[in-house]
Amino acid sequence: MPPKNKFTKDEIIQAGVNVVRKGGIDSLTARSTALELKSSTKVIFGAFDSMDSLAYEVKKRAYELYLSHQSDVTESGRYPVYKASGMAYISFAREEKELFKLLFMCENGRSEDKDDEFEHFTGVVRDGLNLSQSKANLFHTEMWIFVHGIATMLATNFCAWSEEQVSTMLNDVFMGIQERFCGTSKAIERKGTNG
Repeated sequence: MPPKNKFTKDEIIQAGVNVVRKGGIDSLTARSTALELKSSTKVIFGAFDSMDSLAYEVKKRAYELYLSHQSDVTESGRYPVYKASGMAYISFAREEKELFKLLFMCENGRSEDKDDEFEHFTGVVRDGLNLSQSKANLFHTEMWIFVHGIATMLATNFCAWSEEQVSTMLNDVFMGIQERFCGTSKAIERKGTNG
């Protein structure tokens, strides 16, 4: 009978997250994870069938960390809820560059969780600005593209904008898109056309 593993799956997953934080997803190997634990690779394969299984769990844990970060920024009350979601996405990219790349800058990055999050914030826009579902979807898509662009530039060290600069840019773009959508709908109402 093999000896009992002295590390829990959770500890191994956390070690994997730490490895990715330091060197990106390509650095996640049985050897690097074992080194993080100060153990042997037998520990890894005693808990997981394959490195793919561990990588899957590491990605899940990274997403949990992202959601926790989102929640912390939103609940801080520093920004309105919709803006807080963008600021949190961007600050996660700044603070957790490699985890951000893993979640949002690699192949097969889409997931049902991310789709649910997208739908939630589309609803926030729809209800907050009294827009149709299709306009709210386009509004949020355009905002998300802008937010993702900033986050990507920060995660790849392409730029180093401060939180204040980012906040101002998000305000400017939000107000521009809002003017287009809300101003257009008011103009259509005044003209009495169906648009």
